[in-house]
Order: sequence, then structure tokens, then C-alpha cells
Amino acid sequence: RLRAYLGREYMYQNQYDKSAETYKEFLAMSWDKIERGQAMINLGIVEPNNKEFWLKMAHIEVPTHREPLVNLAQYYYDKTDWPKCLKAAEDALKITKHPMDYTCTPEAWGWQPYDLASIAAWNMSLYKESYEYSRLALEKEPNDQRLKNNFILIKDFLAEKGISSQE
Repeated sequence: RLRAYLGREYMYQNQYDKSAETYKEFLAMSWDKIERGQAMINLGIVEPNNKEFWLKMAHIEVPTHREPLVNLAQYYYDKTDWPKCLKAAEDALKITKHPMDYTCTPEAWGWQPYDLASIAAWNMSLYKESYEYSRLALEKEPNDQRLKNNFILIKDFLAEKGISSQE
């Protein structure tokens, strides 16, 4: 565990090479799946060229956690790979039992996967799906102005096109 903490400290100090080396040493010696999953997520930060690999490995390591998939959806969002973004976000949302450990983030269990799914669906012309995911994101974070603006934009678009937001 101390090796993982050291890797994290190197990461916080932007010493990414040392962080990656230390995290890999940790992975070679630890069997704790939760901490291994977090180390892999952090390896995705310190080795940005291998981010997709590390996030997929983290999901394999901790399939009960949304965080690797939400981070993967964000990665695909950043790459504008909308089909993969939507799939990763939807896969994250299929995980409904919150593990409640220290590696869980409020965003992954709140608005973020819905928001990423909404944006990806919009960019794939899946407007009803985009509307529903946007509604759910806003439900999770009702005071976020960007989420409000996105929801209104989608709602107005559907109304303008005469598309019902209901199934």
C-alpha cells in the first residue's frame, strides 16, 4: 500500500515517470483489487499514451466500479469517438450497486455518466436518448447551469423538429 501512496505522491508532483515506475512495482506485488484498480486509473493519468489500455485494465480489475468506465467515456469524449463514449457511459450506468469505498467518486455515481451519454447520443443523432440522459444528468445535479442549458437546447430542438421526447 505504501508503494501505491508513493506512486500517487509522484503523480501529484508531476513526476510521471517515477509515478508510473512505482505504480507498476505496486501492481507486481499487490493482490488488492480495489487498490490495483485505482493504481491503473492513475497510470492512465501518468502514461497518457496508454490511457485507454490502463482504463480498460482497471475495469477488468474492478468490474463493480463505475470509475474506470466513466473515465474511459471521458477519454472517448475527448477523442470525439461518440460510439465508444456512449457505450462506455452506458456500461457504467449498468453498474447500479455502489461499492461505497474510498476509490468511488461522486461524479461517477452522479451526473457525469449521464452527461457523457447525452452528449455522445446527441452527436450520433440519437436525440431522444440524448434528451433522456440529459434529463437524468440534470436530475442528479439540478444547479449546474451547463446541464440546464444542454437540457433546454435538446428539449427545444425536439420541439422544433416535432419529435416527442416520450417513447
